[in-house]
Amino acid sequence: MTYIGPDDEVWMAIPEYENQTAVYNYREPDGRISFQKVKLEWFAEERKGGEERRLGKSFRYRSYCDVRSGCIAGFHNEKPARANRLLYNLPDVIEAVQDGGRTIWVTEGEKDCYLWGEVVRNDRTRAGDVVTTWHQGAEVGMSMGQGRWLRGCTDIRVIADNDSAGAYAAWK
Repeated sequence: MTYIGPDDEVWMAIPEYENQTAVYNYREPDGRISFQKVKLEWFAEERKGGEERRLGKSFRYRSYCDVRSGCIAGFHNEKPARANRLLYNLPDVIEAVQDGGRTIWVTEGEKDCYLWGEVVRNDRTRAGDVVTTWHQGAEVGMSMGQGRWLRGCTDIRVIADNDSAGAYAAWK
């Protein structure tokens, strides 16, 4: 089944989940959105000081399926078939590999990818660097289908979380 991402404006019109805290767009090599990974979090108010404490998090997928690909058109909540073959910020990764000599940073999740991307954008010595990640998380690690996009890059740097799952993902 082929998933075809519509224009960004169509994606923006999707209703939000009640506990949605972030949405990450995974794009095809040509820049079209293939699917979205939606982060949901649940919080509880602490009795001392009134601060919130996170109780848990979960992720959902949203993909757009076009009738031209032989499926029922619309948005679907299951993980799309192409998910294990795409990296976050894929068009930028492809461009960096083709340009050669650019650093690709691999983080352990989309939030880290976004935060490290801010560092890269604000540091003139890192101009042209690209930050990416994969959707499954540290426990699963990057698939061969995802790793193939990095083939040919001479400077890949991995930023792992400081836990056993992060160390395993970085090693893998």
